Amino acid sequence: MVQHALKKSEKALDTLNKAVVIDPKNPLCKFHRASVLFANEKYKSALQELEELKQIVPKESLIYFLIGKVLQEWCLQVPDGTIKDVAYNSNLIAKECKLPSTCSVSHKQM
Repeated sequence: MVQHALKKSEKALDTLNKAVVIDPKNPLCKFHRASVLFANEKYKSALQELEELKQIVPKESLIYFLIGKVLQEWCLQVPDGTIKDVAYNSNLIAKECKLPSTCSVSHKQM
């Protein structure tokens, strides 16, 4: 993670990828990899990593916190930033990543 702190995100990802190859179920490496992916706005990859991580350590609250942060940032990348579009985008993202729907409000209801 020092590499990421030094703004060498690609190098950090490379190091974390090597670590995950050695120990595929290492939760710390997977969490740090998800964090670096999130910081580099690779939201889909970060969510996929976090979903895998949930299977390894399902009671770790930081995983759910980061999932929320990723979805929040990804959903807010809409042209006009309205709540309607955020809810709609949230559900599209959930479908794309094969996640449960993240918002009970549908686009048509708004």
